[in-house]
Amino acid sequence: MPPIEHDVFICCREDSGKELAATIAASLLARGFHVIFEDRAQGAGPDPRRLRLIEHSPDFVLVLTQGMLAGEEGDA
Repeated sequence: MPPIEHDVFICCREDSGKELAATIAASLLARGFHVIFEDRAQGAGPDPRRLRLIEHSPDFVLVLTQGMLAGEEGDA
C-alpha cells in the first residue's frame, strides 16, 4: 500500500453542500489534519483515481444536504 498523504477524504456532489464541505475541510485543516476535498459532479461515473484515494483514506466524509436523496432512485 502506498504511503498515506492525507487523513480525511471529503466529498460532496451537490452545489448546496460545497460550502458546508469546505467549512468542514477548513476546520479539520486548522486542527492539523491532512484533508482532500473534492466535489463530485452529479451523474459523474466512477473515477479510478478518486476510488484509489478513497480506498487508502483512513477516514471518508460524504456531505449530503437536505433532500439530496429525495426522488433519486438508483443514484444514491
